[in-house]
Amino acid sequence: MHIWDWLYLGLPIFLTILLGFAVAGARPNWPVWRSSLLSAAILPVPILALCAWLFVSVLLSPAEKCGVDACGMAAMAAMFVGSGALALFLIGWALNFAIQKYLGRG
Repeated sequence: MHIWDWLYLGLPIFLTILLGFAVAGARPNWPVWRSSLLSAAILPVPILALCAWLFVSVLLSPAEKCGVDACGMAAMAAMFVGSGALALFLIGWALNFAIQKYLGRG
């Protein structure tokens, strides 16, 4: 793996952790689980919404418009990117929760 691959993997997680500190600072009375869930959902929710929109629009398009399996490839790409966004959410939530618990916030 090249160094850029690690950067592409680590940057969204790092941004999620920074958002966790921002949410925890803005809402200090919130429990750890709520602030970690909100901060982990900020990045993946728009990605999941776009993937769901693409998947539904592909499913509703007529077969004549698709060409040679273009709709199948678009649906598969939407599912692949959506599962990556779901993994980003779960990893970001677990890391935010663990870091905030380790720092004694909850």
